[in-house]
Amino acid sequence: MTTNQVASRPLGFIESMFQVNHELGAAIVVQVARIQGSLSSELVTEVFKALQQRHPLLQARVGESENGSYEFCIDNPSPALPLQIVEPSTEDWQALAEAQMHAPFDFSTGPLWRVVFVPPQREDDLNTLVMAFHHSICDGLSITNLVHEFLIQSQQKLTNLKTEVLEPLPLLPAMETLCQNSPKADPSPSASPPPEPIKLTPFHFDGTANPGDRRSRSLYGVLGSDTLTQLKQASKEHKTTIHGALCAAVLRALDKTVFEEKPITLTCLTGMNVRSKCDPAVSPAQFGCFVSGVSTLSSLDGNTPFWELARQCKQDIEQAAIAQFPPSEQPFNKAEILPGMNHIIHGENMGRFAMVNFSNLGRLNFLPTYDPLTLQELFFTGCQHSLGFYLSLHAQTLYGQLYYSFAYVVPLMSDDTAASFESCFIKELQDGCSHL
Repeated sequence: MTTNQVASRPLGFIESMFQVNHELGAAIVVQVARIQGSLSSELVTEVFKALQQRHPLLQARVGESENGSYEFCIDNPSPALPLQIVEPSTEDWQALAEAQMHAPFDFSTGPLWRVVFVPPQREDDLNTLVMAFHHSICDGLSITNLVHEFLIQSQQKLTNLKTEVLEPLPLLPAMETLCQNSPKADPSPSASPPPEPIKLTPFHFDGTANPGDRRSRSLYGVLGSDTLTQLKQASKEHKTTIHGALCAAVLRALDKTVFEEKPITLTCLTGMNVRSKCDPAVSPAQFGCFVSGVSTLSSLDGNTPFWELARQCKQDIEQAAIAQFPPSEQPFNKAEILPGMNHIIHGENMGRFAMVNFSNLGRLNFLPTYDPLTLQELFFTGCQHSLGFYLSLHAQTLYGQLYYSFAYVVPLMSDDTAASFESCFIKELQDGCSHL
């Protein structure tokens, strides 16, 4: 079939970095939505076809120019809907999500996303959507909004309501371009002296392996409404945020389950939504990668009080966000950066460039009901076996409960260590709230 390119634009710096990361075996993110109600394969196919036509990046492939830069290309006709129907079996959705994290995309043909639909085995079971995306085309907010649009469109078709027409959205410039144009960005930040060198605590690995022998895994959990209410109240009382408390719980749990030496100084990266900082501001409905990261350092001596650390995490992230905005708009050339990335992947740090990654989408604005459908569970995770972090926390709050995942890499962190860490993380939060 003959195709015609109808639109294109260069990838921004962060999108290009994700592209290189993907070539090296990383930068795939996965969202799992578990839905109560009657969903047929035909309905799922029809709705996702409409959503693909609405969002340009769900139709995109990635081309490469002669100078080594990348661009998104939109063709007519669009690539086929990347939907797979899987019959219910003994294989759980966690295993499906893990498999998706290790299946690369063909970015020369696209599309750069796919969906696995698992209908319920019994009438009272849940439908499962396992959605995988190349990180260059999306952020966490994009994916959660896609789930919302899927539920709205499915609801309208199931109830024979007049279906709202999904208007096609434009292909926006890269985030860095929009941020650089923003009047909120300081075009000439004041110079500051370089910070004094800090000795970082070396990564501790349970085992080592070549990139092809590493495996991304995730642990999934839920903080119930009572626990989350207590955590919110305690965070307010101690002049911090829920995110600050989550960071403190992760760091203290690592301190207790991974590191024997004291004190420790760990590198952290926190995701930052920059949609409101763009000019014009980017709507939550727009599918794309509009997220940056802020780097911080956290030091613990084994006796750092929980809420003191939570306040410090909040303060450090806020200060770093100011200092590190706007994001870099430097030119990108794959040939210049790829050798260095390869060195990192095969180096003594096993491709780890920070100890912890924090990604917290906060409270999601889903409708109270999508009757006759109900969104029961929503988890987000990502692959990092070749390149990434020692540990990643992904969190999002839905209907008064906090759904989280911890992404780790075996054998760098063993399954036993990961399970011990998660138990310690939960205990840290519970102990922090017990003093109310």
